[in-house]
Amino acid sequence: MGFIRFLGKSLLIGTCFFLLVILMPGLPPYVPFTEFKVTEPLPLKGSLSINALLNSGERLYSGKLHGPEAFEDHKGVLYSGIHGGEIVKFVDGKVVPVVKFGEPCDGFWEEEKCGRPLGMKFGPDGLLYVADAYYGVFKVNVNNGAKTQLVSVDEPVEGKTNILPNGLDVADDGTVYWSTSSCNFKLLDGVFDLLADGSGRFVEIAITH
Repeated sequence: MGFIRFLGKSLLIGTCFFLLVILMPGLPPYVPFTEFKVTEPLPLKGSLSINALLNSGERLYSGKLHGPEAFEDHKGVLYSGIHGGEIVKFVDGKVVPVVKFGEPCDGFWEEEKCGRPLGMKFGPDGLLYVADAYYGVFKVNVNNGAKTQLVSVDEPVEGKTNILPNGLDVADDGTVYWSTSSCNFKLLDGVFDLLADGSGRFVEIAITH
């Protein structure tokens, strides 16, 4: 029932918001919208040619997890972030929880509350670095599930907040590089960011040991 109530509430809010935007110009979000033109797609030739390389792919863990995003292999174990705010690992055909971001929630439809891990990478220190779309950047000890928040989405960086952390990588010296897809909108409001002028940027975190 919680999911049905969520859908009904979202539809009502979405409809009211749409009508307000259409009928009452000048309302937020106060972001620039520049007209743009879509370029013609590249021809499907050469490396872009249609092929059948993935036709024999095997679907794994069907019905056992929802929305896996990035994947990382560490010491022969595969890790991923899923809807619900969890990092999981795949061991002997089983999906094993490692750590949870965000707050307890009823389901993935409460994504803003649950958390949503996106980009992830193991560093030279053996820790897993993760960009969560709603909570920021973390480092995780996958052996015991201990997590430390490095950057919050509410923390200003040079005058702007990185509202939508997304991709992430770690250099050999331990420096964490991560992208924020938007400084204006959260992931759940991605349609607005799609229409607005881009506000994403690339950020680094120098890790001291």
